[in-house]
Formats: sequence, C-alpha cells, structure tokens
Amino acid sequence: MQTITEIRPDIFRLTIPFEDIYTTVFFIRTAAGYLLFDTATYDSDIDRYILPAMEQLGITPDKLKYVCLSHSHRDHAGGLSRLMRVCPDTCILSHSDSLRSSFSQYGTEDIQDNQTILQDLRLILIPGHASDCTAILDTRSNTLLTGDCLQVYGIYGSGNWGTNITMQSAHRQALQKLRSFPVNTIIASHNYHPYGYIAEGKAAVEHYYAGCEEALDAVQKAVTDHPDMDDQAVAACYMKTTGLPRTGAHVFAAARRECGQNKE
Repeated sequence: MQTITEIRPDIFRLTIPFEDIYTTVFFIRTAAGYLLFDTATYDSDIDRYILPAMEQLGITPDKLKYVCLSHSHRDHAGGLSRLMRVCPDTCILSHSDSLRSSFSQYGTEDIQDNQTILQDLRLILIPGHASDCTAILDTRSNTLLTGDCLQVYGIYGSGNWGTNITMQSAHRQALQKLRSFPVNTIIASHNYHPYGYIAEGKAAVEHYYAGCEEALDAVQKAVTDHPDMDDQAVAACYMKTTGLPRTGAHVFAAARRECGQNKE
C-alpha cells in the first residue's frame, strides 16, 4: 500500500505506480468538503490505493464533493469510471468536452479559468500539454498543484517521458499568467527534470517557470537550427546532444508549425 502524506496543511499526496514511473493524486480538505485531484490510471488503482486512502482520511462518499481532472489523459483520468461507481454523487470538474460527455450520467461542470470552488480553491487553465490542462491553487497556503501542466524538460527516472508541450504559444501565455498569482509552492504530479516534483519559495517557483520556458526554447531552437531535417531526425539529434528524456517527434512538429516551418 502506498503512503499518503500531508504535504501541506490540508493537502494530501498519494503516489501510484504507472509503467516505469508514478502518477499522483491529491486530496484537498476544506471546510466545505473534500476534493480529489485526478484518479490515477486503472480501476484497480481506485480499489488498491485511492479507496484505502479515503478510508484512512475518513472521507466517506458524501464528503467527496468534487473530483477534478487535471486533464483527460489515461494516467490522470483512467480511474474515474470506477470512482464514480463508488461515489456517484460527486461532481466531476473537467475542461474536456469529451470527458464530460462520457460521464453525462453524473453531475459534471466545465472548468472556467480562475474559477473558485469550495471557498479556498482556484482552478487555473494552463494549456500546452493538452488543451484541457488545469491546475489548482489552494489560496490558504498559495500552493499550486500542477498535474502535468508544467513539465520543464521531462520526467526523471525514465528515458521515455520527455517534455510533451505541443501548444507552445498558449503555454507561454499561461506561464505569464501564472506569474500574476501569489504562488509559494509548486507541486507537480511527476518528478520533472531538473527541479523534481516540488518547488518551495518564490525564487524556486520562478526558476520552475523559467525552466519551462527554457525547455520550450530548446525545442524551438532544435527546429530552427535544423530546417532541412524531418521531425524524427530533429528529435533524435535533440536527445543525443542533450541527454534528456525522450521527446517525441510530434513535439518538434508542433513547434515547427508554430514558427511557420511546415514540413510536408
């Protein structure tokens, strides 16, 4: 059984194995009830990890007011179906139209940027990795839970999970927006290179933002420096010269489109 840790007052972190790394879910306790941020990957993750954690924290289904999906990718939303069978009255928060449609038999809400829920929690849209990527800012401690929103150079502990930001312009704008919030701590769902899963203090938070921008710059530079290479070759060159986790050719293709270097 994985250990659930109170990583900040009223914020509980639970890491769950996923392929050769881990994914993370968070429980947030407020005076108005609990929120679960993400649902891991499989039905079995709900039974093996999430339900025991709820029992340990004393969270009965009626106390779980919301389940918020950072985005609709499998390792963050895959356990949702099983969770809803156990907690059918919990409201699903997601910015994904297709996910909300798939769960229309339950209560769902579209996430609005800078929306406040449960009095203390602010939902912030951060597109880049996916169009529905959402972070949660707990305004009591100014802790930002980022899911996969902020990826820097990719995930430690594996060669297969390089940065996966395919909406560069939107992501840069989101990073600037984040700087307007009083964030004291970033807690990500994976262990991102080179800063890990946590940044504590305003200076470390700014380093994290800047690292995300540097990673975008590195991908963009790889494309502009090799205009005659196809995307697979650019990806191979990037990984060979940087030694960073594996970044897919689709990331370089997206960067190429944004700078007007369409490659037929």
